[in-house]
Amino acid sequence: MIMKKLLICFFFLFILTPYSFAGGGTEILTPTSYVVTVTEIDFFNSTTNQWVTAGTGAQSFDIAAFNSGQKVGDLISGVNLPNGTYTKMRCTLSRDIQIRAYSNSSGYYTTATQTPWTGTTNGQEIVLAQSETPSNNSVTGTFHSPDEADQGQPAGQSMVPSGSDYFVETWASPIFTPFTYAAGTGKTLRINFNVTNTVHFTYTIPATCHADAPVITITVADSNSIPG
Repeated sequence: MIMKKLLICFFFLFILTPYSFAGGGTEILTPTSYVVTVTEIDFFNSTTNQWVTAGTGAQSFDIAAFNSGQKVGDLISGVNLPNGTYTKMRCTLSRDIQIRAYSNSSGYYTTATQTPWTGTTNGQEIVLAQSETPSNNSVTGTFHSPDEADQGQPAGQSMVPSGSDYFVETWASPIFTPFTYAAGTGKTLRINFNVTNTVHFTYTIPATCHADAPVITITVADSNSIPG
């Protein structure tokens, strides 16, 4: 029986204040592939005033896949958190996001080519190409989140760069909904992603693609209640 379901607006480093594009228009799409690399997941126990590591070890996940929640959950499976109320969450994530997407209406699709994101530092967007069969031609491209992505974040969210390739993102109230955990045999944490309408195609010259964040649902449950 599921005990608690928590909804988190998961703003990764690459989420920006809305960006104004000069002409060309934009289109918001759902990707066919959206790969992120996670190296650590931690929760803050406000009862003991300590961070608790729930999972470590670099693993890449296609969070557009139907079973991504199960696979990411495996990173923290078997963890038995100390009793208490958890009020924050943080993740260490790669700044490189692999995206595959296409638009049947415009004919544009992602390629493996990158171009600098105008107006940002160390940001790279995916270059788009166009054909009559975009679904057949689309390939995975890499979006590299820019340095400026820590600006304009909402209350409850903070970002600390970790070298040139990773960042540590922390979520607290009101973005993160606290939960109380009572340790016990068979308890499982599962993470599920929703990447609907998270990819932006921008039809300037060159036409480019960047990614927005998914929404994450964290479920605390008895392991025998979750199929698979």
